[in-house]
Amino acid sequence: MATPATTTVLVTGGSGFIGSHIILQLLAGGYNVRTTIRSLKREEEVRQTLKDAGADAGERLSFVAADLMKDEGWREAVAGCTYVVHVASPFPIEVGWLLYRTFDEGYYLCLCSFQSMRMTSLYPPAKER
Repeated sequence: MATPATTTVLVTGGSGFIGSHIILQLLAGGYNVRTTIRSLKREEEVRQTLKDAGADAGERLSFVAADLMKDEGWREAVAGCTYVVHVASPFPIEVGWLLYRTFDEGYYLCLCSFQSMRMTSLYPPAKER
């Protein structure tokens, strides 16, 4: 049976207000957390924000660069995660249809990556069975 200490949760949008609060709660609950940020240059900033809020995550928090507008990084982000909390939101210059489309495509990209990784772990290739 999985316990928080053996469970990794992916939180998309870890540098955002909502994402950082979710990370704080998960860390307080004993979970390992992986989070996506658009640029790994922000890792120290996010760690400091969490530390200022009372969480010194250490090795229980990891970061992956992933952008809702790009395919890269999402498979790595979901690999080994039991759960995904998707709260990342695009930051487009235009609003309206583009905002909806970007969020929708980002959600789909994250979900497909997670589903693909889950299916791979549930149903390994025949030669591994």
